[in-house]
Amino acid sequence: MIRKRYLVVIGLVLASTWLLPAAARDQANQQPAAVLAPSGETITYQGMLRESGSVANGVFDFQFGLYSTATGGTALATITQDDLNVSNGLFTTQLSFGEDFFNGESRWIELAVKADTSTSYTILTPRQQVTAAPLALALPGFWTRQNVFSPNIIGGYEGNTITSNSIGSTINGGGNVDNVNSAYDSYSAIGGGAGNRAGSDDGAPSNDGYSTIGGGINNIASQEYVVIGGGQTNNVNGAWSTIGGGINNTISGRYSVIAGGGGPTGNTIYDDYGTIAGGSENSAGLTGDAVSQMYATVGGGRANLASDNYTIVGGGRSNSVSDDYSTIAGGYNNSIVAQFATISGGGSATSTQANRVYDNYGTIGGGTNNAAGLSGDTINQQYTTVSGGTSNIASEDAATVGGGSGNTASANYTTVAGGTSNTASGDTSSIGGGQLNAASGSYSVIAGGRGNTASSNIAGVGGGQSNQATNTGAFVGGGQTNTATGQYSVVAGGVNNDATNTYASVVGGINNQAAGAGTFVGGGQNNNANSTLSAILGGSGNTTLADYTVAAGENAVAAHAGSFVWAGQQTDKKDTVSTTAPGQFIVRAPGGAWFGSSTKVDIPAGAILATESGAFLSKGGTWSNSSDKNLKSNFTAIDPQLLLDQLAAIPVQAWNYTSEGSSVRHIGPTAQDFYTAFGLGSDDRHIATVDADGVALAAIQGLHSLATAQAKTIDQQADQLAAFDERLAALERGQPAQNGFFWLWLLPLCGLALGLGWLLGRRSAKGQRI
Repeated sequence: MIRKRYLVVIGLVLASTWLLPAAARDQANQQPAAVLAPSGETITYQGMLRESGSVANGVFDFQFGLYSTATGGTALATITQDDLNVSNGLFTTQLSFGEDFFNGESRWIELAVKADTSTSYTILTPRQQVTAAPLALALPGFWTRQNVFSPNIIGGYEGNTITSNSIGSTINGGGNVDNVNSAYDSYSAIGGGAGNRAGSDDGAPSNDGYSTIGGGINNIASQEYVVIGGGQTNNVNGAWSTIGGGINNTISGRYSVIAGGGGPTGNTIYDDYGTIAGGSENSAGLTGDAVSQMYATVGGGRANLASDNYTIVGGGRSNSVSDDYSTIAGGYNNSIVAQFATISGGGSATSTQANRVYDNYGTIGGGTNNAAGLSGDTINQQYTTVSGGTSNIASEDAATVGGGSGNTASANYTTVAGGTSNTASGDTSSIGGGQLNAASGSYSVIAGGRGNTASSNIAGVGGGQSNQATNTGAFVGGGQTNTATGQYSVVAGGVNNDATNTYASVVGGINNQAAGAGTFVGGGQNNNANSTLSAILGGSGNTTLADYTVAAGENAVAAHAGSFVWAGQQTDKKDTVSTTAPGQFIVRAPGGAWFGSSTKVDIPAGAILATESGAFLSKGGTWSNSSDKNLKSNFTAIDPQLLLDQLAAIPVQAWNYTSEGSSVRHIGPTAQDFYTAFGLGSDDRHIATVDADGVALAAIQGLHSLATAQAKTIDQQADQLAAFDERLAALERGQPAQNGFFWLWLLPLCGLALGLGWLLGRRSAKGQRI
């Protein structure tokens, strides 16, 4: 409605810095160019006033009211301009309502006018809408706070604030009646969200600048060069640090990063250069100063703590690393309290049952309830390793447990590869696996098995059960309940075997004992090698009672030094075969003994000793040479008479062997004389029995021929004597005997009797003993 006296044509030219776009500015604290100097908060108002249909001239008083609605409502602000000159209806004035009323929402100006001499104002209608200048159309919903360096730009909720004396700050939007966004320091930026705060509200806008919050709610970036990407209730009060997002995350150290995550408690970084990638309730560093636990990292997970320099927790839950350069990759409730240590994973829901590294350079690969090192100091049990398993302990320098359960490596450089309840407690001792094995001697070894013991230096057990190697260099290869208690003694296997003296050995079997120094039992059962350097090859119930003896078979007893006894199977198991003097070689072979170099064994019936050549000794005590015609060749006839003459020329004497003494006498030729006479045999130092027998048989043949001829002559002479006797009797019957004739026949008879007597006497002389 136009009042009766006044008709006003109003034109508005609005030029204000809070309607113009902010010029490009250097985000790293460069001052704006001179052409961007602020134009101020003043509105230039131009209008035309008519009075009773004609242009007005003179001096008038004006009131300008600022409204948020086109009609009605209460004025946001009112400006009175008195004595304003109007010429030809035109007037111009400058209005300054203040920037707080221009936040991007619509505004109207209501004009009231009166003559200079009048007492009341006339309100002119309609109200005039405040429209944007052309350049300001690019920044809808923003308003600016001018300053001499760089204007601040505010968008979003009208209650969002930027400290008046800060410069170059921006709030792009967001905020609400309960949670306004606030930028306190220069060059701060809030992208949106609600309740976010960039900078510190300490009245000094230049000390915590260049902080940025991308969005979210109730985030605080209270130090310089801080970035919060978004999320909720994140707080960075360490310069040059960043939180990407999440909820309830906090950074107190500088140059630190939390990528996200959080939760009711949130992630926390206390020291410089800390990093948390995500998860919840994780901590990097410790409260106090910000430089004592730097470069700590948590990859994620929940309630993990990396609390010293260069420590890392990769993930998992409730893991703790509290000394320099140590790492836990993951798992649950694992802890490291030493430097340069590593836990790859594993752990337990119960903190006392998780993996623990107590000393520097310790390593646990995984599993549960494993420990590397011992609590106390961190330098006395270094370089320990547990690869995995459960309840394993590596508790001295460079000790290692490969896995398994309940294993302990408790001396320097010891190793338990696996198994369960094994203990390696001697320096540089090793257990390959198994159960309840104990290697307590230095350099001792148990390969596996159960309940085995290597309790002296360089002792060893290969496996089996309940075996013991209890002296220096002793070794049990396997089996059960075997013991090697002598130095460098060996039991290879079997059951209940004992090697109880130095260098004693039992290969196997059951209930065998090598009790003398350097003794040997090859196997079998119930054998006892009791004397120095004696041996039992095998069998059952054999015994050596003297040094340097050998026994084998069944119930053989080598009772005298240097003897050998082989006892074949006994008919009565109580019977024994024993030596009777030193150096004996005794063989009991009920089935016969055989000697040869071929693989074809042939023992003739009734033989006790047979040879490959066919010769044998009978059980009756006779020796039979091999004389098969099929085994012979190059037969040659001999002259028995010539051989008899050659034999007659050989000296045949009585003598004794020098090794037997003079009391043991023999008779015969020497081999040299025999070989010279006949050339028989392989050399001139031996006489083969077959050759001696052959010469004797040939000589008998020669004597037989001679005796036959002599008997024939005697028969002839007897016939002649009978004829002589018959003639003599006839003569005696026919005429008287004459003395001379009788003696004539008696002389030839006496000569014949003397010849036979000499021959028979020579043969009889050969049978006499010299």
